[in-house]
Amino acid sequence: MPASLAEIEIEGGISALKCPITGIDLIVEEEGFNETAAHSPYLRFFVDWIGQIWVANPDDLSSEQSRNQREIIEIFARKDNEVTQNETIEEVRQILPKSAVILEILDPPQGSFSGEICYACFDLGNAALTSRIQLQSVD
Repeated sequence: MPASLAEIEIEGGISALKCPITGIDLIVEEEGFNETAAHSPYLRFFVDWIGQIWVANPDDLSSEQSRNQREIIEIFARKDNEVTQNETIEEVRQILPKSAVILEILDPPQGSFSGEICYACFDLGNAALTSRIQLQSVD
């Protein structure tokens, strides 16, 4: 069974977001997302509003989770203009365990504003091997 996908709509965008297990910041009010911060051991990936992708290092995870994480990184690393971001997220969702949740956070289009979307994935049942993790960019 795949991970859950929670579609959340927040007019004006999200100002802060914390890991639901540890309370460690992912998005900080006024500062936003800091890719160099020490993140929650439950965080698996974050896709920001302009499509940049950061993922947990597979070496920080158990062997089974590490295999899944490597596959997720391969999917994100593909450069296929035919595949939409929604299709990529759905493919990744199918690999993640049912203990994981992907938050799709949408600031809906309004007037001339075309809207923004970001994704945060937490595996709520499986922490990394360390108490904090560093994310790596997917190019």
